Amino acid sequence: MILGIAVAGTLLLSGCGKDNNGPDNNFTYNDNTYDLTQGLIMNDTIVDGVYAHFVILLSEGFTPYWHSKNGLNYFDSIKGKGEAVMYYLFSDGPEGPADGSYSHLPSDKSFSDVPELFIWASGKIFIGYSESDEGHVGDKYDLVDGVIQVRNTGTHKYEFKLDINSEEQKKLKGYANLQLTPIVIEDKKSLNLNSLIK
Repeated sequence: MILGIAVAGTLLLSGCGKDNNGPDNNFTYNDNTYDLTQGLIMNDTIVDGVYAHFVILLSEGFTPYWHSKNGLNYFDSIKGKGEAVMYYLFSDGPEGPADGSYSHLPSDKSFSDVPELFIWASGKIFIGYSESDEGHVGDKYDLVDGVIQVRNTGTHKYEFKLDINSEEQKKLKGYANLQLTPIVIEDKKSLNLNSLIK
């Protein structure tokens, strides 16, 4: 089950595909290429004027679930099987990440001690991932350095160019131009935001 997190406002998750003339929405890792068709984003203040944008990009094998409470739609889980990429982007944009090139947050820094804008941190990729009666199956890798380029292309829509490395020092290269569903957390204390899978 992927992160129990809340969805605010209207549900925009539409699985938008690539632009008509643009590159495919996918990522390549360890000589294999995986499609990305949908995504979520959470924007939250970290320190004065700095926002953390938690981005989750997903393949079509995953289906999100939610429930209604007090007139709001809250995200419960994502079930299914497939691939995902997640990371935090730090910028000064309250509505979403600002356009720019984001370098990796140094390993000796924490989220509460963000040294500058236009950095990313705590990235992970999931390949062939699902939940079974025996637990989680599939592979999960930490992302440890590299660059993520961001460009706003519409309302809650972003272009991401990924050129980053895993802890195994294997290259992940990817592209996505997707409309992301904005999300908020109902109870932050119940979540571990450093992991996609809860």
